[in-house]
Amino acid sequence: MLTDLAIRKLKRRTLLYRVADARGLCIEVPPTGTLRWRFRYRFDGKFKMIGFGTYPDVTLEEARAELTLARKAVKNGRDPSAERQAVKRHAISARARSVAEAEAVETNTFAAVAREWMQRQRVAEVTASLGKTCSASALATFTCRLSAT
Repeated sequence: MLTDLAIRKLKRRTLLYRVADARGLCIEVPPTGTLRWRFRYRFDGKFKMIGFGTYPDVTLEEARAELTLARKAVKNGRDPSAERQAVKRHAISARARSVAEAEAVETNTFAAVAREWMQRQRVAEVTASLGKTCSASALATFTCRLSAT
């Protein structure tokens, strides 16, 4: 089993290597030197791996706690990797909904209403000045084009 001192002594090499802790938990040491916690497990006959974060951001004790939760999920027939992906997808869709709501709120601000009013005033002034010299159909076409911009 790994200790905090043993983890701190790990040095990077030219190739990625792993040092096992226990029950599928290991720490990866890539050539960049970033220490990453990984849990290697088998689900539905396939070998899979899930990450728990980087050392020292995630301590040895925290990685072992995450390992316990992931092992319980595998024991209960749930794939911890698929669960994490589902949580991320849900968070992304919730964020998209909140952005849409913020945009809807933004259209009801004083600035948005003032811009809309100014646009209508500009269209009204132009149509009033052109109304004296243009026919009704030409005026309607011009007004539609002006309000689209």
